[in-house]
Amino acid sequence: MHANSPPPPPPLQQPQQRPSKSPPLLLATPPALLAAVQGESALNVLAQAWRGTPVFDARACPRDDPLPRVRTGELLDLCGPLGGGKTELIMRIITLTLLPQIWTPPTHPASAPPLHLGGSNSSVLLLDSDLRFSLLALDVHLRAHVIRCLPTDHHPPSDSAINVLISSALTRLHLARPSSATALLATLARAPHTFLPNAASLAPLIVVDGLSPFYWNNRLDDLGEGPHLDPADDEDEEDVGCDQPQPQPQSFMHESVHRAIIRVLRALKDDHHCAIIVSRWELFPSSSAPAGNEPGGSGGGPALARYSDAPWAALADRFCYVWRDSGGRARWKKV
Repeated sequence: MHANSPPPPPPLQQPQQRPSKSPPLLLATPPALLAAVQGESALNVLAQAWRGTPVFDARACPRDDPLPRVRTGELLDLCGPLGGGKTELIMRIITLTLLPQIWTPPTHPASAPPLHLGGSNSSVLLLDSDLRFSLLALDVHLRAHVIRCLPTDHHPPSDSAINVLISSALTRLHLARPSSATALLATLARAPHTFLPNAASLAPLIVVDGLSPFYWNNRLDDLGEGPHLDPADDEDEEDVGCDQPQPQPQSFMHESVHRAIIRVLRALKDDHHCAIIVSRWELFPSSSAPAGNEPGGSGGGPALARYSDAPWAALADRFCYVWRDSGGRARWKKV
């Protein structure tokens, strides 16, 4: 260094940071406040905006044979006698849900507009509890709807083109056959983790075809609850005491399972904005059930036939009574 050069400036000293007496914000925040902070994805926000929209285009249904309205974020309850056409009605709804809205066959003329199928190209989770749903019958419904949507002056597409369309539609159908009420509950509870992430639409359709097959099993379980009393113990009746409570039969379904199914369906409807259809039997048919082509005609008006408990009545958004007319066609009426 040169002798006449000025000395180097002293190094800058960093100000000493005082140790903070308060803990970090994340540690000082109450856990209850952190639990209340929930993030939402853009898809969830978009699904909320679509809430209440129809699952399929009602104009795709024949005018003389319409279908009940099914909307996202709502539950439709279908009730009627055994064999009254509930599964057939569900099959027609699933047909319009799986098929796309428009379709252009490979041999379709370039100048002609595409075929309007009126579907929503959505995913469907079907829980076939009563084992009455037939995939072969669904294939017939899919093909019949495509042929019905063809213009009269248009040449029908080839079978191979229709097969490709139906195969693509069936990939969006997820089928489960629960063998008990507990299995039904477990399938519905796992739907947000198994079915919804792989769904091809923001608000898919969930169908429970048969909520009543477990009626008698749960009824017998309820009647058998409580300690088993041996007839030989009747001699010691004085020791037991007369004021001891005796086991009483409960409702036809275990309250815990029944309420749990209601809670899961409500979460799927309100939180995940799914459209839900539930069918059940009319276990005790009324003599006023409709038998003619028009409700309230020769057969009288349809009975409400709802579940007697208030939670289920509060869960469902619409109730429809389903029966078959004299020609064997499935009919329905909003009740």
